[in-house]
Amino acid sequence: MKVLQLNKSVFLSNLPYLAKCVIGVILCYILYKEIPRYPFYWALVSVVIAISPDNSNRLAYDRMKANVLGCGVGLCLYPVHIPNLVLLCLGITLTISVGIALRLTSTLRSAMAALIIVLIATFSACGGLALGCTINQQHIGLMFGMVITPMIFFGCTYYPWSALKTFPILQKAVLINPLVYASEGMRATLAPQFSHLPVAAVLGALLFFDVLLLVVGLQQFEKKAVS
Repeated sequence: MKVLQLNKSVFLSNLPYLAKCVIGVILCYILYKEIPRYPFYWALVSVVIAISPDNSNRLAYDRMKANVLGCGVGLCLYPVHIPNLVLLCLGITLTISVGIALRLTSTLRSAMAALIIVLIATFSACGGLALGCTINQQHIGLMFGMVITPMIFFGCTYYPWSALKTFPILQKAVLINPLVYASEGMRATLAPQFSHLPVAAVLGALLFFDVLLLVVGLQQFEKKAVS
């Protein structure tokens, strides 16, 4: 039975990273003791995100700049009194736009993912409202077979949209499926090395379907409520 041994060279090469993490935790704890009203764990998350284990300060500096940028946008939008969902989308959009202008694109992927996730969640809620208020209760089972399943299989969930290039008619036809933009948006943020639709097209399409399904859902809900 082999005994787990510590590789001294690897340990020594990562010693500066370990020291930076420990110092960061100590500083966060001191701030927590001085200002106990705010959660301690968020500071730890910031330390882990900002400190890079590869002894390269560039990524760490970029991440800190992105954090400062996000805080600045948040402070600017704090006095604005609009619905929380609209405020969140506006804040992330401003953060991404300013970050691109400041050439911090390598650190803005989390903000982009957050914006797409919010739009996808809104699409799911509005789509569920529209379908639930349009289809009768006795046809719910039919809805899964006739609506949900085709949306999943033709929604680029299991394959990228570019994989349909050998079927050009089908490739263009599936663009009416909002799930295509949800799948391609997550693919663009989580696996950007693979081919995907342009992010601008994804954001525009998701916003369009969100508004469309919300309007249809509210109209159908009003009909159901009145009847």
